[in-house]
Amino acid sequence: SKIKFDKKLLKEYKEIKKWYNGYQLIDNNKIYEIYSPLSIKNTIKYNKLDSYWIKSETYILLKDYIDMNYDGLKEDIILLIGLSENEKNKIKIDINGYQNDMVTFEKKDDILTLLVHLGYLAYDSNTNEVFIPNKEVREEFIRNTKSNKWAVSKRQLDLSEQLLEATIKGNEEFVAKLLEDAHDDSSNISYNNEASLSASIQLAYYKAMDYYIKFVEIDSGKGFADVFYLPYNSLDKKHPPLIIEMKYNKKADTGIKQIKRKEYPKRLSNYYGIIILVCISYKKDSKTNHLKYKKHSCRIEKHMKVE
Repeated sequence: SKIKFDKKLLKEYKEIKKWYNGYQLIDNNKIYEIYSPLSIKNTIKYNKLDSYWIKSETYILLKDYIDMNYDGLKEDIILLIGLSENEKNKIKIDINGYQNDMVTFEKKDDILTLLVHLGYLAYDSNTNEVFIPNKEVREEFIRNTKSNKWAVSKRQLDLSEQLLEATIKGNEEFVAKLLEDAHDDSSNISYNNEASLSASIQLAYYKAMDYYIKFVEIDSGKGFADVFYLPYNSLDKKHPPLIIEMKYNKKADTGIKQIKRKEYPKRLSNYYGIIILVCISYKKDSKTNHLKYKKHSCRIEKHMKVE
């Protein structure tokens, strides 16, 4: 039987597009807008804008990878969902490593690529970025992030944003406190370990990946890493370059001096203006039963680089 199309839905075309569009097919410079056909059919049938998305068995498998935060997948999904449906947050991925099957995943980009094939994500071939295509799919992701398994990741993402803001503003005490919390969350076993400190700090600055590209310079002789966060846009005044040094059982001031001695700011040839120098110091010789065990301190200095 022929489905009757309520004329009111024609007036709600913008809402229909928001709910079910978001995919594009590009052929010979022609762009075709693609909607979710089953959802459009059910919208007409039931005369209601709603989520008619049907989960596949493959997605249920992928959800396990997401829930266990495989290679940082949880944080990526939260970033893609954003704070409102009007946001179109995007994440760069490398699709070349994908094996074109449903079971072989060597990194999180492979899972994100498969989510593109399943329609859960759209892919911008011009920028190599993925994003959630429409409101219907976003609602599906939100439903899958309401469990207690996701509560910590959301909190960590919020704290990561606070950490980035505090670092740029030079709030040393708050940065030290947030990093202390981050280290507590991420490394309970091998705490007195340079790699543990470096990994927890990089994880804590996860939100910085929205604005920066990260470089890590390993000092093989000393066993620690210096981390550089360079803004994607060298003219972005709100997000100046960050140079982060880690120190064990030494004052944080010594790290700032070392950054200057190594002339790191001069090496940033494409960046001028303010460069944020950061040293995170960790006191590892405290007693394990001491209330102040795992004590971090922080020193932040703004360096002005002129052309």
